Amino acid sequence: MIGTLTDPFDAILELGGEPLREAMAAVETRLREITAVERHALATVAAGGKRLRPLLVFVAGLGSDAHVALSRAAAAVELIHSATLVHDDVLDDAPLRRGRKTVFAAAGRSAATATGDLLFSSAFAELAQNGAIAQLRALGKRCVLVSSGGQYPMVTLTKRGEEVMKGRVDYQLRWPQRSSSEKATARRPKTKEASLEEMLPVDAAILERLRKLRLDLAREQGNVPAYIIFPDETLRAFARLKPASVEAGRKIRGVGEVKARKYLPAFIEAINAP
Repeated sequence: MIGTLTDPFDAILELGGEPLREAMAAVETRLREITAVERHALATVAAGGKRLRPLLVFVAGLGSDAHVALSRAAAAVELIHSATLVHDDVLDDAPLRRGRKTVFAAAGRSAATATGDLLFSSAFAELAQNGAIAQLRALGKRCVLVSSGGQYPMVTLTKRGEEVMKGRVDYQLRWPQRSSSEKATARRPKTKEASLEEMLPVDAAILERLRKLRLDLAREQGNVPAYIIFPDETLRAFARLKPASVEAGRKIRGVGEVKARKYLPAFIEAINAP
């Protein structure tokens, strides 16, 4: 039976059997419960999709008996994905996604930006219920929210955090101080060779120019979160590699076709400014 399945997603579901299908169905129900408070957020998750990210969470957790915790993590990563789709539609002025009107097309730029922000915060609120700071840190590495420490970790936005999420100011992410054991692990020699991008120094002056340009573009786009233009990782790569053309910039991680067309020429000009 499995040999006749051409779709890897379906093949994994078949291998996982009824327990995996039930887990995926439970995540689907939970996603709708979480987003039921706001119609645009609910419409975003109800639009469907294969839910590949929740599936990968369950596959990574095979053998674990922490079923509720896995389900929360699966819902959280899907909410993050949904948030990025809504924000991307704002940047791309996209009228349709999966054959339906986008939130941007249906309700406007401000509502779409707020919907994406709601999905982001809902993801962290869901994952925080697991009470595991390491999980929040792992998710936070790809986002702009910072998790607190303590026995019951929480994710909150300060006043400055609200300004960051609206793209009005730039930010620098800092993590809680590491324990002695974590520091010892970090000092162990790494076998992975550093890439050219990692070995080159960051040009601080160029990085500052790029951050200012990103903030200006975010404001022009209706105060979308600045990281959606380009994340800090991509800006640092620009400041290291200093691409002299759009073609060279397209080779840098984090630069897709749409962003290259809309934003890259301005960044190349700022990089090569005298």
